[in-house]
This record gives sequence, structure tokens and C-alpha cells, in this order.
Amino acid sequence: MLKLYQAISTAQAEAVSGRALEIGGLNCKSITALIKSHKASRHTAEPAAVGEHANVRGPGYFH
Repeated sequence: MLKLYQAISTAQAEAVSGRALEIGGLNCKSITALIKSHKASRHTAEPAAVGEHANVRGPGYFH
């Protein structure tokens, strides 16, 4: 496991570790896959915002 982390930057290692915790992938196979696919570096903690348009109902619609 240590060899995997020595081959990447500190920032990427933090991102990979965080992503592994989120998905429950706490084994060598999962972490290797995360490092190889660079999914951890593309992951954002914030959910995508819903845009305003005519089809989105506001809170007044349900009350």
C-alpha cells in the first residue's frame, strides 16, 4: 500500500484516501483502481446545484 502512495502527490493521496472512505473501498484493489483512474482528483464534495427553470417547483407549490 505504501508503494502506491509514494508514486503520487500528497494532494492526490489525500483525495484518493477521502474517496476510498466515502465509497467504502478500503482495500488495495480499490485504492489501486482509484489511483489509476484518477477519479479521486475529479471528485467534488459539493452536490451539483439545481438550475432555475420553469419546471422546478418552489416550496410554495407544496404548501
